[in-house]
Amino acid sequence: MNHTKKILHSVPFLKHFSAEELSSFFASGRVVSIRSGQLVDVKKTQSLNVVLNGIFEIESIGNRDVVYLSPGSFFGSMPFTEIKRKGNIKALVSSTLFIITEEEVFRFFIQYSKALRGYIKILGRTGFDVSNVGRQYFNSRMKVVSVFSRESGSGKSFLSSSLGLSLSQNDKTIILDLSYSGKSVFEFLGAELTAPLSEKQEVEREAVSLLQDRLAHVNDKLDLLNVAFSSRVKIDVEIIGYLLFILAREYRYVIADLSGSDPELRDEMFKRSDIIFNIADNKKSSHDMNVIFDSLLQDGQRLYSVRNNRFSSSTGEFYGGLIVDNCEGYNDFSDIEKLQRFSLEESIKSFNNIIVKNTKALVVQSLEKDSIFLTGFLYEMNKSDKHFDYLYTSSQSYFLISFFLLLGKDNMKEGMRKFFSREQINRICDITFPEKHVFKNDKLIKYCDDLAGGKRIEMFQSLPLCRLMNTGAGERLFSSGDLSTLMAASFVSSPLFEPVKIHGESYVSGFPELQVSGAHVLRGESDDITYLSVKNRENLLVDSNVLKLYASFINSRSFADSGVSGDDIYADKNLILEVSSDEFKFDRIFKETQTLAEPIISKI
Repeated sequence: MNHTKKILHSVPFLKHFSAEELSSFFASGRVVSIRSGQLVDVKKTQSLNVVLNGIFEIESIGNRDVVYLSPGSFFGSMPFTEIKRKGNIKALVSSTLFIITEEEVFRFFIQYSKALRGYIKILGRTGFDVSNVGRQYFNSRMKVVSVFSRESGSGKSFLSSSLGLSLSQNDKTIILDLSYSGKSVFEFLGAELTAPLSEKQEVEREAVSLLQDRLAHVNDKLDLLNVAFSSRVKIDVEIIGYLLFILAREYRYVIADLSGSDPELRDEMFKRSDIIFNIADNKKSSHDMNVIFDSLLQDGQRLYSVRNNRFSSSTGEFYGGLIVDNCEGYNDFSDIEKLQRFSLEESIKSFNNIIVKNTKALVVQSLEKDSIFLTGFLYEMNKSDKHFDYLYTSSQSYFLISFFLLLGKDNMKEGMRKFFSREQINRICDITFPEKHVFKNDKLIKYCDDLAGGKRIEMFQSLPLCRLMNTGAGERLFSSGDLSTLMAASFVSSPLFEPVKIHGESYVSGFPELQVSGAHVLRGESDDITYLSVKNRENLLVDSNVLKLYASFINSRSFADSGVSGDDIYADKNLILEVSSDEFKFDRIFKETQTLAEPIISKI
């Protein structure tokens, strides 16, 4: 099964799948053995077929060109494309196919909306002709925003209603009422409350007429849909996937007014969101929710802490979050005109701007000690006025991204020099032989704590997305969490280092098997992806004065599988640092890459 999943993950339009999605996709299909010489009429297939092993030849009708298909190749039906199926397939040797029907693929995408978004985007970027239905989903670029609070009376529905009015000035917007009780967004916006949707079967049955029969219209571009309010039964969480699939064709923005009374519904909505506004009144509430966010958010969701000054008992500075100002004179919950005026004020505009802007992501090649080649580029980036909303990478490239965020241009060079010094590396490598490993991680964690302090990654304007390897569950992406912990986990390599614990789970960098790609970012809201890689690193060796065991380990494997050096087919722009240094000398490499960076950054 692991071999099959590895082959499936190599297929270009499946590369963005998460481990959970890949398992579900695999379970939805079947593995079939094909005997040597057996023919398959492609025109009659209603399925997507992926070659797992063996070899096939495909002969097109009308032109006698023969194409050979090896493991990882595919043929048959592809949802949301204009591919015309024709020709015959013949197995040249006894072979194996993974087969999944069109119907099962559609069911899969309804269940996993982020996988669908990535799939549609990848089709467009890899040259496939997207069908009219596919264009509807691709062109809508729907964003899902959750407004959440675990406390009642926090102003959650007030913010949801204000945001709905504000966003509807830009494009079609819908608010989903996912709270079971309290003040409903229907009341804030003067609309008649409709009956809640209670079962998945009801949504499936009413899919065609849902938009006509169940919506409450506030204005030409703002609608409301009651999913849970006043419901006497728990909502089937699978309803969310069907709803978003339907709404994607009509709406640009979906706002989920969400409470914590149903943890299963809450978690499902968090997973499917692009942006989450968490209204918290105190540090304990924030800390408790951070544990949940850090466990659930694996798709690059952007998390913001929010303080609502109308209802909050907290005062003073509020670092790394957003503030909702008090709406002066607003006492009547049905005063839509006052709410409308408030939705146009700067307080709500700051939320609106976050949601509507086109976002840019910089994906940086996963590197280990050869991440030293990033130093000059990141230093020049720090000096420039270039900005990315997301910075995505793994391994020790993540350490360099952290320096970029933590240190100003006056301190950045010296901080990076110290990191790459043999004294610092020898200090980090704590040889106390913990069970099953050579190096303990205590000194590394302290070093990261000293650098990052108590900062969480969601506090930064440029969100540093981190990909790590869970030693028991495979790869995952982090878009929230303590920066120091993610830095430490990005540094440690298996089996030499003791893994780093994050909320009870063990994580390592996963290098060199784990590599980042622009495909992973296509699952999220980013509209513009730039990929940065380093070329000609093969001869660089770690200084022999560094701890011998560590140096030998790094030098033996750094280039065994070093990811994409050159164009990433999933990126809009590809930037390449073509280096020549072969000695591990910080000042020499810094100067070289600084010079290389200047013309490259001007192209961003």
